[in-house]
Amino acid sequence: RPMIEKEMALLSRHQYAELARAFKVSLRTVHQTVTFISENLNPFPARSHWGDVRQATETPPQVYHRPDIMMSYLNDDPIKPLVIEIIMPLNGTLRVNPMFRSAIHEADQEKKEDWKNDLERASLFVKCLQQRNHTITRLMQRVASLQRSFICRGEKYLKPVTRAQLSVELGVHESTISRAVANKAVQLPNGRIVPLAMFFDRSLNVRKVLKEIIEKEGRSLSDTEISELLSKQGYQVARRTVAKYRAMEGILPAHLRRPTPGVG
Repeated sequence: RPMIEKEMALLSRHQYAELARAFKVSLRTVHQTVTFISENLNPFPARSHWGDVRQATETPPQVYHRPDIMMSYLNDDPIKPLVIEIIMPLNGTLRVNPMFRSAIHEADQEKKEDWKNDLERASLFVKCLQQRNHTITRLMQRVASLQRSFICRGEKYLKPVTRAQLSVELGVHESTISRAVANKAVQLPNGRIVPLAMFFDRSLNVRKVLKEIIEKEGRSLSDTEISELLSKQGYQVARRTVAKYRAMEGILPAHLRRPTPGVG
């Protein structure tokens, strides 16, 4: 605590020898203290109300225990096509009981009108459910085709695909795609369960590469330097966007990051 309160300037510049002299402790003690600070203290305490600062999202990530969609390899062979299974909450096919239709004709006039309204609502519900399942099936077939590399190899291979793009390809409104994606989870062939919305996260692959760059840095790289390194790898990302993605990943700015020992 005294190190943060009294010598934050030295701490932020990684002037560990000066810190050791200021507090009359060994350099090893300073390094241990710095490690504790970087791993346990949050420079953005208000985010504790939103979620862990080290998480990839600013809100607590939703935990999915059961998938709505399962993806697997045909015959468990990674070079063969992907098999998509939509998990239905109920077995069988939902339909309106034909006996109810017959009963309407035999009902007295007072009940007939009410029952006809109930029949129309039930029929509309079944139709909407069938359309929903059909939309999800078509959506997942297209997603599997576009994002096979991501499904099989990980975040770095995610292609930039938007809901608007797929809505045009599938001939439906963008809001239909959004409803189909909302709160759905997909189990990938490796068993990992991820939100379906992840397939439309255009920043995911860039953030993955950004994390790898920082993990391998010999000295703390500035956001401008990271932007330049990303550009060399084919990702055109502005410095401000780098800062945004870094914050999303819970990574401190350069002057607060502790250099990785033995790297560089």
